[in-house]
Amino acid sequence: ITPLGRALSYIPMAPRFAKMILMGRKDDCLNYAMLIAAGLSVEEIFQNDSQGVLSDDLLIGGDAGENMVIKQSFAKKYEKFIVESSDLFTMMNILGEFMKFLYQRVPTLDNIEKLEVAIKDFGMLYNLIPKNLKAIFLNLRQLISIFETLREKDDEKKAMIDSFKEYKNPLQLQQNKLQELVVAISTAKVARKVKRNNKSIKSDFIYEAIDHDVEVFIHPNSCLKANSPDLVVYDELIHTTKYYMRNVTKVSN
Repeated sequence: ITPLGRALSYIPMAPRFAKMILMGRKDDCLNYAMLIAAGLSVEEIFQNDSQGVLSDDLLIGGDAGENMVIKQSFAKKYEKFIVESSDLFTMMNILGEFMKFLYQRVPTLDNIEKLEVAIKDFGMLYNLIPKNLKAIFLNLRQLISIFETLREKDDEKKAMIDSFKEYKNPLQLQQNKLQELVVAISTAKVARKVKRNNKSIKSDFIYEAIDHDVEVFIHPNSCLKANSPDLVVYDELIHTTKYYMRNVTKVSN
């Protein structure tokens, strides 16, 4: 077994996420890489009725005027989290705020009843799924425990815990590093913009995925929908009326 393989075996996640975490540790982005990996360990964090608030699409169903009010309300709440170059970074910032919220409410993270209440409260505040938030928290707590044992100095352990307790959105340099990490673990999930979709009322763009012989589209709820970069990576494809890419990140030149 290689040194990398041995290191990966300590992290209870899919190999590509474990690799991202190890690379993030090297690039001083450990907490951010942990948050992204933990967020991708569940299917979805948003409640159904908050779908679309990060995009230009209205919510599906109901009165259009009422939907717009709901959409604007949620969009304002999410504004401080949004990163237009990556859905994953937006999710990461939300989950960073989530961990900060839990530490404020339950500083030692050892009171299960208080944690359950805090998780539900945060879910209600941002219209997120409490069950999935709990799963993410448990994954993060396990990851934090693993990396605490790997750090010999107390000040290093404290710095790691503080990166969650006092979460801050990444600096531009860190964001660039994270972008490189996401692209590095997504080499089989790349798509390039090929043409405008003239059949669509909104005239969105058609992408060509390198591993699928079908036309694919950026998901309507994506932060990247309005900008439609030339080259992107994605976490998964879902098929409804079309093949949509979820959790999209721009590939920089």
